[in-house]
Amino acid sequence: MHESEQALGEDSDGEDDWYRLSAEEEAEEIEEAHSGRGNSRRLRRQHDLHLAAHYLARALREQPAVRRIVLFGSVARPLEREEPRRREDRQAGLAWVWHYCEDVDLAVWVDHVCDLRGMQRARREALKALQVEFGIGLAHHQVEIFVMEPGTDRYLGRLCEYATCPKGKDACLTPRCGERPFLKVIEGFRLRDNALHPAFSICLHDTGLHSRPDKQTLLHPPS
Repeated sequence: MHESEQALGEDSDGEDDWYRLSAEEEAEEIEEAHSGRGNSRRLRRQHDLHLAAHYLARALREQPAVRRIVLFGSVARPLEREEPRRREDRQAGLAWVWHYCEDVDLAVWVDHVCDLRGMQRARREALKALQVEFGIGLAHHQVEIFVMEPGTDRYLGRLCEYATCPKGKDACLTPRCGERPFLKVIEGFRLRDNALHPAFSICLHDTGLHSRPDKQTLLHPPS
């Protein structure tokens, strides 16, 4: 996640781990870099992820336990310029590129974690609708849902992407992972204190404030 990893927490393994593209995306990036359109894909990516966040919030807010949903990380803030990391960008003579948004980061406050499976189904339905209506395809692992405790704002863990718990993967062996079904624990991860600061995030839903996203604040809200 690059900049968002620094803003969100501290579980990144390497400097370039955030930048992962499919073979098709890789080819498109190279073509755009050499054609002088190297930044257009990054702008389009942020737009698509912003739209995805709205679809996810619309689905998640129907879950009885959900009280608040906040979009944060690089998708929630203006893109920043950075030095080109990719060889193709440098060879194309680009002096700078926009930061590439890797995934959607949502903080979701819940009354309890007894039905995280229901939240998984909501995520799946939202991504399916996004694909059907806009042709935007996102995998479950490209949507990070950070589960939060109301009142204390305590970070509890992340919504797991697997359909069974435990799945038998190495990650499932992490201490405390799966103690609450489908609540993923990443060893050593700590949500930074300012990650959810209003200056760096967008509230999509809050039962204490409003039941629908604020159309004056958000980009491309679903109708």
